[in-house]
Amino acid sequence: MLLGFCLLGSCHLLISAVFGRWWWWSFPFADKLS
Repeated sequence: MLLGFCLLGSCHLLISAVFGRWWWWSFPFADKLS
């Protein structure tokens, strides 16, 4: 439960800021948007 709230809260934003940098570039259209 605590982990669920964490993912839905500030932790989700932190994870997105860190991991989002590499998983976003995994998409083929990422280069076109940049």
